[in-house]
Amino acid sequence: MGSGMRTYPLIVADPVPSAAARGIAEWCWRRESDVEQWHFKIGDLGMARANIAATRAVLPHVHPEGIDWPAVRLALTQPARRLADGRALADIFEEGWTPVLVSIRRQIDLWQQADDTLGSEAVLRMLTVHGPRTESIGQRRGSGWYETAARRAVARAADNGTLPTEVTELLPDPGRLADTAAAHPDLLDDATLRWITRAIHEEEAQLRAAGLPVPPAMTFPDWAAQDLLDILHSDSDEQQEPAPSAAGAAD
Repeated sequence: MGSGMRTYPLIVADPVPSAAARGIAEWCWRRESDVEQWHFKIGDLGMARANIAATRAVLPHVHPEGIDWPAVRLALTQPARRLADGRALADIFEEGWTPVLVSIRRQIDLWQQADDTLGSEAVLRMLTVHGPRTESIGQRRGSGWYETAARRAVARAADNGTLPTEVTELLPDPGRLADTAAAHPDLLDDATLRWITRAIHEEEAQLRAAGLPVPPAMTFPDWAAQDLLDILHSDSDEQQEPAPSAAGAAD
């Protein structure tokens, strides 16, 4: 944590609850808990679903005024936690679930102590910085870049006629596929989730090949960025509109 703050000493992000929630899920669930030691139990697709479930569990308890750590603890350490498809994590991780829960509690204790010591705003800012820059969660579901990349990938494949048959059999409408992939990827079947994950990686690879940066996760999706530009342009036009002359006003 400290090394990250020293690397970017001038970055003091405003608190963004959705980004901070991803930071909590990444730190307390995915990276600093013992879950990686039991990754073999759940596999890559299952872990992706579990990461999304962790973010969803945390999000309602992160607010602009602070984080409800007891609620976060309960949300992430409920023994009966389930994935979106109904599978219980205890059944998936088996003997690994108890040590995973213990390690999650340990990480939440660390952040709650930081909250008590440094204050809610400071911790929110740190987690806001951490959340969008994390690979497993920050760049996945819930970020503006993920939504943009998912929609681009579906549109590109639909235009090129390269949507896999196993994908179109379940979701023949590209618009519905894009909506589901962008907002609820953990509800996709394994074949579709595997395909959209690869397709997003290809979108990122194309940006790198063109010498363009892959956007940080805390960005607007394309549609929101366009809406914001329209608002800014409209406001700019109003400010630049010349005032009526005195003669014109007299007329």
